[in-house]
Amino acid sequence: MVNMLGISRHSHRVVGLATAILVALTTTSCQTTETMDNNIPQGAVVPCTSISVIATDPPVLELPCMSEESTSGDSLIDIGSIKGPALVNVWGSWCEPCVTEIKLLRDFYSLYSTQVSLIGVDIEEETATSGQEFVVSHGITWPQVIDQKSTIRKLSGVGVPTTLFIASDGRIAKTFVGPFDSLDQIVQESNKAFGIDLVSF
Repeated sequence: MVNMLGISRHSHRVVGLATAILVALTTTSCQTTETMDNNIPQGAVVPCTSISVIATDPPVLELPCMSEESTSGDSLIDIGSIKGPALVNVWGSWCEPCVTEIKLLRDFYSLYSTQVSLIGVDIEEETATSGQEFVVSHGITWPQVIDQKSTIRKLSGVGVPTTLFIASDGRIAKTFVGPFDSLDQIVQESNKAFGIDLVSF
């Protein structure tokens, strides 16, 4: 029997089954996405206003902040004016060791950000948004600057990743080339470079 709209009971059953499958797939997809988000915290392209600086004249190396309100390049951070203790981590989204190191830096930042600052320097990206997308997808929540021409290599050497340990007077206390192997290694290197004893809260 065909109803007034010309749709048979069989068609109703087919449509109903298709709808049920679609709902099930949609629900499963949402649950899978939520699980992935729980495993990797969502990051954010944050402003550079939290970076403590010391006045330097002339500037050593000015780089634009990655934050969305600073993409025009009118907000510049002088790497040579950063007041420590701070870690300046040079990375790129194309760098596999940088990807594995990010989790350690996330843990370090969550435990010790009140004692040691952390700033990222994104270099040599293929597109203008590659670095920003990496920051958000990998749970990065500390300030970032952009160095498309890799001018920071003059300070940090040739390796990526590289981390500069900036002392309270602005000098480079230590240069660590290559990825960190563990959270404890970052803590120990910071203690030695800054002459401090980091305490997690």
